Amino acid sequence: MKDWAPHAKDFEAAAMPYTWKNGKGKNILGAVNYLSGLGVNAFSFLTFSIDGDDGCVYPHLATDDSQFIASSRESKSWEKAMHHDRFDVSKLAQWEKVFDYAETKGMFLHFKTFENENSATMGLDQLTDDRKLYYRELIARFGYHLALNWNLSEETKVTLNVVKETASYIRNLDPYKSHVVQHTFPPSHKRDDKAKRPNYDYYYNNLVGFQSELTGASLKLHKEEIHPEVKKWIELSAATGKPWVICNDEQGTAGVGVSVDSSHESYQGKVPDNEDQVRNEVLWGTFMASGMGVEYYYGIIVSLMI
Repeated sequence: MKDWAPHAKDFEAAAMPYTWKNGKGKNILGAVNYLSGLGVNAFSFLTFSIDGDDGCVYPHLATDDSQFIASSRESKSWEKAMHHDRFDVSKLAQWEKVFDYAETKGMFLHFKTFENENSATMGLDQLTDDRKLYYRELIARFGYHLALNWNLSEETKVTLNVVKETASYIRNLDPYKSHVVQHTFPPSHKRDDKAKRPNYDYYYNNLVGFQSELTGASLKLHKEEIHPEVKKWIELSAATGKPWVICNDEQGTAGVGVSVDSSHESYQGKVPDNEDQVRNEVLWGTFMASGMGVEYYYGIIVSLMI
C-alpha cells in the first residue's frame, strides 16, 4: 500500500548493499536516510498489523493471497488466511536489510509488536503459543541490533496478566536484555466500559517496579500532560528501587499530533502551526522531567494532506 516514492531522491549509493532483488528497497532505504539527515535517531514501526488499521504488515505466511485480501475486509485474516506457525523468511530478510542499514545511521529501532485493534489477536487473557512463537522469531532474527526496544503493543487492551507474562517471556528469552515497554491510551482517554478497556493508571500502577519485567513505559499523552506524567512515573518507579526509562512516544490528538512546517504547500492554512508548543511542552517537557526522549506523531489529518 505504500511505495515510499517521495524518498527515491533520498537514496544514497552507500545503501546499495542493503537493497534486494536487483535494487528493490531503494525508496524505503531513502526514507531512513532522509530521517537520519534531519538528525532523527529513532523510528517506530509495526511488525504485526493484521486485522488492524491497514492489515498489511506481518511476518507470517499467508495461506492464500486472495483469501487473505477477502478476509482482511472483515478483519478475519488471522483467523482465516494465515499460517500461525510459519514465517515468510524472504520478507523477514528484507526487513533485516532495512534494520541493518538503519543501524549504520545510528538509528534506535522501536518495535511496536501489536496495535490496539489486534493486540488481543493472539490471546486476550493468556500467553498463547502463537504469541510466544511470534516473539521468539523477532528476538532470534532482530534482537542482536545495537539499540532497540520491544513495545508489547500500541494502545493495548489485553489483560494485565498477558502484559506481565509476555514481558517475563521476552526478558527470559532475549540474551541481549533489550528494553521492554508498554504503550497505552493517555490518562485523559475516556474508559470504554462496554469494552471493559483497562485505563492508563490501572496498567502502570500494577506494572511499575518489581511487579513486572518491564524496564520502562511508552507514554501516549496530550501535550499539556507530558511533563507532569513523565516526571510522575520516573519518580514512582525510582521509589520502588527499579527506575523505569520513560519516553513520550505519541502526543496530541489522533487528527493532529505534531504539525509540519507551515511553509509546506499542502499544509498552509489548514492546521495551526504548533511548532512552539511542541518544542516547549513535548521536547523540553520530556527532557526536563528526565525522560529518555520523544518520537513525534504527525496525526491522521497531516498525513493525509502530504
